[in-house]
Amino acid sequence: MRKRANWRELLDSIIQTRSDRERIAAEVGVSPVTLTRWASGDSATPRSHNLRLLLNAIPLDYREQFKALIEQDLPAISLELPFSESSNHATPFSFINTVMTTRATSPASHVSWVIIHQVLQHALLQLDPDHLGMKITLVHCMPPTSDGKIRSLRQGSGLGTPPWEEIFEEDALFLGAETLAGYSVMTLRYRQVPDLRADTSFLPYYRAEYEVSAAACPIMFLGQIAGCVLFSSTQPDYFSLEERSVLVQGYTNLISLALREKDFYPLDLIELRIVPSPQEQQEQLMNFQSRVVKLMRATSNSQHLHITQAERIAWQQIEAELLNLPFDTA
Repeated sequence: MRKRANWRELLDSIIQTRSDRERIAAEVGVSPVTLTRWASGDSATPRSHNLRLLLNAIPLDYREQFKALIEQDLPAISLELPFSESSNHATPFSFINTVMTTRATSPASHVSWVIIHQVLQHALLQLDPDHLGMKITLVHCMPPTSDGKIRSLRQGSGLGTPPWEEIFEEDALFLGAETLAGYSVMTLRYRQVPDLRADTSFLPYYRAEYEVSAAACPIMFLGQIAGCVLFSSTQPDYFSLEERSVLVQGYTNLISLALREKDFYPLDLIELRIVPSPQEQQEQLMNFQSRVVKLMRATSNSQHLHITQAERIAWQQIEAELLNLPFDTA
């Protein structure tokens, strides 16, 4: 690691990539622009509180050097952290305030995406500070089927650290009663599996690539449910610690602030069924885009179907086909 002349230069080298810049800014509770100004010297020296948060947010390999440079350049500032702030098992109020400010001031058209992105970035920083490998995925309740019941869940967007992709907009897959996500939604409780390689229980139905341990927490609002947040780690027994389970549940509650009231469903509608395995779903999932195009072309100009409406119908069509597939009992 090359030694830097001062803390601003070191910070500038750390935030060269957009993903690192956004993650660290979210952790500190400032905008990426403010972070860039600190690094360039275009902004005044951050307050000691922000410098402590910054020290806790940057990658572990740089912390000792960053602390030494701060003490050299700014001897009057102490970066010794109180226990409550130095712990990676507490969500800083500054970040919670950032989320609430976003919710209060952002346009309705994209407030949901912004909050979800903020929360997932911050959750990755807190839950996987040493980049051991984690993926956080949103799992949504499918709309009620023709019988008025919710029969499956669908994976949506998420964020990850290597070996998983950094951002995945749609990790398309239907999940049912036999999965960890489904069990969490049906029981309305936080659930975790310490080691998916050794666990002999029926949860979950499948193990994703690189996934060793996992946890799921239901997304609730006013006694109704929208789905769950699924946390996957490359490490065994990663979510058994009480401190981590508290964080998982806290970040899930923040995610609920991003969703619309119509995304939540009464609990008596939840009657999940077993869905085919991921391998058996591939044929239906591969033609998703062609379904959407076909649906949009089939509507007249006077009854134009918006792409989000077409996608919703396409997902419902695929769900119906999957639920009607015969199970392989071999």
